[in-house]
Amino acid sequence: MNRALLAATLKFLLCLAPSIALAQRTDTRPDVGIADHKINDFLLTNARVILEPGVVLESASIWIENGKIIQVGTSIQPREGLRVIDMAGKSIYSGLIDVGLETDLPEFTAKGGTPHWNPEITPQRSVATTAESLSNLQALRRAGITTGLFAPKDGIIKGTSVLE
Repeated sequence: MNRALLAATLKFLLCLAPSIALAQRTDTRPDVGIADHKINDFLLTNARVILEPGVVLESASIWIENGKIIQVGTSIQPREGLRVIDMAGKSIYSGLIDVGLETDLPEFTAKGGTPHWNPEITPQRSVATTAESLSNLQALRRAGITTGLFAPKDGIIKGTSVLE
């Protein structure tokens, strides 16, 4: 009788084995290690910080916690154990960067060279030669955009862009 009970139990367990195996969660993602323990709290020191045009802090510090700026100044007393990064010789600007700006250029006339057979291909055009005529710079500055990458507006191969 013992053998019969043992055989029945074994058959029962063998029937359950596939469902137990399916019920277990299998994680095939790799262990990313150090990426799980990012350092989000640090202090940037000895930087030249430009807060706005005409307002510059020399040898300033920026305290960042959880990816957000907590304090900016010249006499910051950080908490114990905060990671300190020396930014001597570096400048830090506050503001946004827009890398998708387009601008109209004056009508292009080919001087010194043969234009491409397709009039939409004009790599010889350059925004840099007309950068002083960019009309919307002040509006962009008021919106908080401190740096913009301007490209010619029309064409397939538009020409040379400028970072203003």
